[in-house]
Amino acid sequence: MKAYIFLSLLSFFLTTFVSAILVKQTSSIKKFIDIPNHRKVHKRKIARNGGLAMFMAILVTWLISLLIGKKLLSYELAASISIVFLIGLVDDAVELGFKIKFLFQILAATICIQSGFVIKDIPITFFGVWNNTVLRIFLTYLWIIGITNAINLIDGIDGLASVVVMSSSLLLFLKFNDPLALILASVCIGFLLYNWNPAKIFMGDSGSYLLGFLISLITLRNFTMDGKTWIIGMGLFLGYPILDTFYAFVRRLLKKKNPFSPDQEHFHHQLLEKGLSQKIVLLNLSSLSLLLNFLGIFLYQNSVVAFILYISLSIFFYFYVRSPLEIKRSL
Repeated sequence: MKAYIFLSLLSFFLTTFVSAILVKQTSSIKKFIDIPNHRKVHKRKIARNGGLAMFMAILVTWLISLLIGKKLLSYELAASISIVFLIGLVDDAVELGFKIKFLFQILAATICIQSGFVIKDIPITFFGVWNNTVLRIFLTYLWIIGITNAINLIDGIDGLASVVVMSSSLLLFLKFNDPLALILASVCIGFLLYNWNPAKIFMGDSGSYLLGFLISLITLRNFTMDGKTWIIGMGLFLGYPILDTFYAFVRRLLKKKNPFSPDQEHFHHQLLEKGLSQKIVLLNLSSLSLLLNFLGIFLYQNSVVAFILYISLSIFFYFYVRSPLEIKRSL
């Protein structure tokens, strides 16, 4: 355990160090500057390649873990992480279409599935165990790619994605003693020093894809026990980004829009429209995320209770973030 504490501290300091360099140097690289527009919350130009600091910290930490005999990542997992990060970095620079990004995310997910990251038998209370191979593989792709993009979608205000992934990772470490979860939490904490409101740097798609991809795999690994994957509890654990993404897709489809097109109606946008500050919005959404984290941890083996609670909280929060006028207009 001492070795993993050392590696977590190393990843924290590396993220902080590289982020500080990027804040100072990126101003000369126009492709990695986030320009304010009507859809964005910030009002000034900010560097958006903070994912590079996260990736470099994880890469160096992994290499050192190999040197000290504590293999933090398999070679397959390291390769898949690199693919997800690089496609995000290219997207930050030239704005790729969603089809190209999905193609590379599918490739990265395939590598992980081939190396053992796959949903096992699915126990559902009162319904027995589902063990259809095609269903399990399909749900694995949906989980990995879905969470990867869900974290990207919630990354709309300073610190939100970092805090959500940090708290989720810390809980996974405390509950399951997963060293990779500790490293991921440390990376998020290191980055938060520069991403806290008012942010000096954004993580960009490279960072949000990297965080989303890793937290999806870590959650999948720890909610799989004795040949069974507690998929309802897993979904409840990461319930906030899933809920926001689900509403986004349904909302866009109902408006006959491309479900992958961006808009200004995510939960954080709607809370900001109520007049709340970014810090208060962050407190609201991170509290929701943490509540769902705890429910997922403690109720993962009781699918029915977990599902009912999630639906109830989802409905409550939907009405909480939307004004009566907005709800009336949507009906």
